[in-house]
Amino acid sequence: MISTLLDTPQAAATALEGCAVVDMEFMYRPRPLEPPRRALFDSTLHLRLAEVARQERAGVCFLCADETAAASLEPLLKAFASLRRVYVVVNPPVMFGRDALADRQTPVQAGWEDPEGWTQYAVSDRWARIRFALETASVLAGSGYVVLPAHDAVWGSGLLGDLTSFSKLRGAGGLPAAVSPYSPWHHSAIPGARLPQWGIDAINAAFGRDLWLRWRLACGAHQGFWGKTGLIPFQMSAEILRRVDFRVWEDDLEIDRAIHEAGFASCALWIDDPLLYRQSLPIYNQEDLRQVIDRTIHYSLNIPASPPGATSLILRELALPLRVRRRLDRRYAAALALVERTAEACVSAARSRIARCGMSWIDWGAYRYIVRVGDPFVQVWFHNERV
Repeated sequence: MISTLLDTPQAAATALEGCAVVDMEFMYRPRPLEPPRRALFDSTLHLRLAEVARQERAGVCFLCADETAAASLEPLLKAFASLRRVYVVVNPPVMFGRDALADRQTPVQAGWEDPEGWTQYAVSDRWARIRFALETASVLAGSGYVVLPAHDAVWGSGLLGDLTSFSKLRGAGGLPAAVSPYSPWHHSAIPGARLPQWGIDAINAAFGRDLWLRWRLACGAHQGFWGKTGLIPFQMSAEILRRVDFRVWEDDLEIDRAIHEAGFASCALWIDDPLLYRQSLPIYNQEDLRQVIDRTIHYSLNIPASPPGATSLILRELALPLRVRRRLDRRYAAALALVERTAEACVSAARSRIARCGMSWIDWGAYRYIVRVGDPFVQVWFHNERV
């Protein structure tokens, strides 16, 4: 078992003192047990840690749901015995006070089973860990970076060096920029993980619809900080914490907004080379795909539109070159058809819930997230029987 679990950002910062790069790995649950999913999890984490270990002064902080999640990582970390690492347990706080009382009837209004068994939380589990990471970074001295990756981020050798160099070139407000890599490889194969090709094709088709995105990223006309991987200078962290609203569900978009509001810069570096950076999601069946698409659609449900959800990227009309590709490329056409069927089912269910009770929701991890049309803030709920 883990010998030491730290419990404050100050303690984590003390343990990581002297590091110029701190990788913050969010561990929502123990390592997967199913062999293909474990192989995927282990491979992506191993590649990220290998890149961290290549840096001169670097460490990793595991922000875990519990001690079991932390202990499950130990066999994988034997290959990185010299890499400085820290373990902490971080979870979202329960909602208290007037807002919690006002929302108490939500499970009843939504028609959930056992409405008395639900507990509302103040923020998402991801936001709770982001806040801890930024608080830790704000204590660390020097000109280093805190790194916030998703589990599906696949790093290659040299990625962090490229990103930090790019950060220094694109700085503003007296600090280097917050940077993220952006890959057109939204989903890709991992040796040994046995990911189905139909899932890889579907995700790439779903999220590859914006043909102008590379140009907008290059000229700073689009979101620059992304949740798949983001580097934030230590010295920027405290200002971000002062400005973000933790009730906003899309944390990367909210962080990006706060960075620019503070007078700093964020920018994304487009990376074509899949050996340098790509993504690889745990999509093994239709339900895995549905959850990814459903979550993406729910991100836009709060935006007033007719009908609800119409602004989602996944529902956007295909550009002419992609319509041509659809006619000529059978595999691409099949992937798009699967995405569209799945999206239509998700949208139909969401709109039905909105018509019935004024809200929709999605289960993601251990939590249920509620979205209302026109309300920029998400509600986070938890039920013990779902864990």
